Amino acid sequence: MLSRTLGWLTLFLVGTDLFVMSPLLPEISRGFAVGTSAGGWAVSVFAVAYLVGGPTLAALADRAGRRGVLIAALAVFAVANMATALAPSFAVLLGARGMAGLAASGITPSVYALVSAAAPPAARATWLAVVTSGLLIALTIGAPAGSLLASAVGWQGVFVVLAVAAALILASTAVWTRRAAPPPTAGANPLGATTIAGTSDQHRLEPAPAVVTKVRAVSVTALWALAVYGPYTYLGTILREHLGFPPSVAAGALVCFGAGAVIGNLAGGRLADRFGGRLTSVITLVLLAGAETWFGLALHAGPVLLLASLAGMALAAYPFFSAQQARLIARYPAAAGSLIAWNNTAMYAGILLGSAIGGTALTHFGPALLAFAAAGVALLAALVATSSITTPS
Repeated sequence: MLSRTLGWLTLFLVGTDLFVMSPLLPEISRGFAVGTSAGGWAVSVFAVAYLVGGPTLAALADRAGRRGVLIAALAVFAVANMATALAPSFAVLLGARGMAGLAASGITPSVYALVSAAAPPAARATWLAVVTSGLLIALTIGAPAGSLLASAVGWQGVFVVLAVAAALILASTAVWTRRAAPPPTAGANPLGATTIAGTSDQHRLEPAPAVVTKVRAVSVTALWALAVYGPYTYLGTILREHLGFPPSVAAGALVCFGAGAVIGNLAGGRLADRFGGRLTSVITLVLLAGAETWFGLALHAGPVLLLASLAGMALAAYPFFSAQQARLIARYPAAAGSLIAWNNTAMYAGILLGSAIGGTALTHFGPALLAFAAAGVALLAALVATSSITTPS
């Protein structure tokens, strides 16, 4: 079992490690005398390693035990960050970042699965939402804090701090999960339970779903990420270059979006516990379509309405993620870690696709049509969400 606090700290660390690379890239690129585009590989290699490793490591965790995989992944994560700090060349740094991404792909689904197992059945989605907020807050707090730290100790010092933090979390996780592990009972399955509740029904443990079933179950997550991150990736470009707003407005927009994301994520957990994962997912996706339409219409309505529309977009978007996780776990509890990993992979795939398609749409059609197209994708996701998982939850 894993406490909410320790799970939150773990995901905050993983999120900070990922998001802090962006503000540190200029200094890293100068230090290794590589160009901007080449320096961007320090971010890309992390994401690619995460995409490749996630499903495999999560399936291993479902079979061999999530505690062992989590502890091993945290150890590798600590080593990878120290190797990043000590890298003598850019090639070694890329290898270290790939190792960090691979380790993160084993950490995240294991944390979600262990916290889900520890949560009271009626509050499972709420607990998952609290833990997920660690990733979101890392974007708004962890990355800026790392950037400030780099000004004092250099970019290498930031990764030394991350390595030490990972080692401390590793030690705490090893102690906590051993102490909190329930004793085995006669006839129990390896997860220590025969049913799982958390929405309106209980579901017996079933064999791990086939790959086709997993892809179908998480397809809605890819569409959600495409709808959200298609416009969000180019938010700075839209505000600065297309609308001519000063940097202060662009910074305010990020704060509004981040605040809406954290609040929406936490609300999503409570809504899913009360009304079920499917209903919460469908309603939030429809609201997201409306919010993105509002954003497209508010582009030239002045900064106040524009910032309000961005906060509304995030508030509508982020209840989906916790509801989707709770829905997956309720339907396939025996393969919870594996499905959460597939879900995260689908999210990253949607983000990558959104950044590619969003850039083309923005260049050729402008920000308003980009927002309206994203709203259409959100409506498609709502349709898929009604049937992507065969469960009444």
